[in-house]
Amino acid sequence: VATVAGALLVMVGFSLIGPAPFIPQKTMIWLTIVGLVIHGLGMSAQLVASFSDALNTS
Repeated sequence: VATVAGALLVMVGFSLIGPAPFIPQKTMIWLTIVGLVIHGLGMSAQLVASFSDALNTS
């Protein structure tokens, strides 16, 4: 569950960093920062979930 949520957050973060062509927004520094924060949260969710599973199975 955490891995899927993390993957969705990473997708949203990458969409905001660009921004993606379907987002009618110019590139602005605050939008890039928000995208990077969301991307970081998503990556941390994925890493914590995978490391926790690796520790439980070992």
